[in-house]
Amino acid sequence: MSVQTGFHFDFDDTAARQLRRYVDDVLDAAGLSGYGFTDHVDGSRSAYVAVDGRVAGFPDHDVALLWDQDDGWSVAAEDPSDGSLVVIDRLTGGPRQAPAAVARWIGLVLRRQPPQAPQQRRLVG
Repeated sequence: MSVQTGFHFDFDDTAARQLRRYVDDVLDAAGLSGYGFTDHVDGSRSAYVAVDGRVAGFPDHDVALLWDQDDGWSVAAEDPSDGSLVVIDRLTGGPRQAPAAVARWIGLVLRRQPPQAPQQRRLVG
């Protein structure tokens, strides 16, 4: 799978640069490049990376890698009808895990047949 390239950040401070480096390190470890953004809304940080390709069980949905400062990494499918995101799987163990560990998990989720998330969580798109 590949992802679009380039990042857009609405802010530029030390924490934003550190997050950008962390996300880049994860994408490098996974063999991906990314298009995404981080938000500085209510002091929170997040990242979104659009991934080309599909995930089993969601053949008509675009795929995204998500990161937020509280929950860490997740893989989501974007509903083509309304743009809402359905979380397929979430990496447990904390928000800032080693890039190599995150990359291994991403690879497993993107190859999984069918998705094994016990419950899917719809996010507002």
